[in-house]
Amino acid sequence: MFCREIGVSPAVAQQVRNQVALLIMISSHRITWRRRLIPSAQDFIEPYQAELWPIFNRFFMYTSFQLRLHFFREPLVHELWPKFLDAKKDEISTFMRQMQAEHSSQIFLIWTQDVFAMQQRTGCRILI
Repeated sequence: MFCREIGVSPAVAQQVRNQVALLIMISSHRITWRRRLIPSAQDFIEPYQAELWPIFNRFFMYTSFQLRLHFFREPLVHELWPKFLDAKKDEISTFMRQMQAEHSSQIFLIWTQDVFAMQQRTGCRILI
C-alpha cells in the first residue's frame, strides 16, 4: 500500500517488512510518543521492530557506520534513494559546496572517500 503509492517495484512493495520500514521512516513522529511506539502501532510493528527500528529510525538520529551500512544495503532504500537524489539534487549540490567551503580539502576528501567506499560496499549510489 505505502510502497506502491511512491512507485516502489511490486517485488519490494509486496513485502510487509518493507511496508513497515516505510511507515517507520516516514511516520515515526506519528507512531511514537517520547521515543516509544504508541499502542495502536505496537502490534503491527512489533514483529519487525528489533530488525527495522535501528535501520529506519535510528539511522536519522545517530551517526554510525554499521547503521549506514545496513540502511544502504536495504532493497527498499535502493529504490527510494535515487528518487530522493533526484528530488533534492539542488539541495545536495548546495550541501556539497558548503561542505567543501567549510572544511579543509583533506577533511572533504576523506568524507567523499568514505561516501564512495560506502557506495562500493552497498551497491547504492549515495551522492549525485
